[in-house]
Amino acid sequence: MIGERILTRLELLGKSQSWLARQVDLRQPTINALVRGTSQSSAHLHKIARALGTTVDYLTGETDDPDENAPPPANPGVTAIMMPMVLPPVAALKRMFDGMLTLVDQNATPDEQALQLAEMLPTALSRVRDLHFGSPARLVPIEATSLADAAAASAHPEPKR
Repeated sequence: MIGERILTRLELLGKSQSWLARQVDLRQPTINALVRGTSQSSAHLHKIARALGTTVDYLTGETDDPDENAPPPANPGVTAIMMPMVLPPVAALKRMFDGMLTLVDQNATPDEQALQLAEMLPTALSRVRDLHFGSPARLVPIEATSLADAAAASAHPEPKR
């Protein structure tokens, strides 16, 4: 795959393997080994891709888009979702965190304490009081603001119009 794609890009550019070798400061037999498939990889693949105006992902077959500005291939194991969220008022969050801190092992290392807090957080959030779902709340896109801004916005909703 790598060899075929290197050749395709060289033909498109009207360049030779020798030209490519000079561009990336390698010997021509190294490029030829990639083209023939006797070498399946190179620590210099990123330089080869740059010289050919493409990406390593294209050369290795992870994407079919040769454009050097193409987005990276999607990770099939990760699904991103967006949903509106209303955070509890700051006072309710403070009470929740105060309670969580009393449960943390004070003799644990900071890393261990962080892990304990992370494990408690989903349950603690599910038990927060003072959510006031009946009152109007301004939905704040979480990716557009800091957590403090989002908490403050949900604690002080805009009046109904």
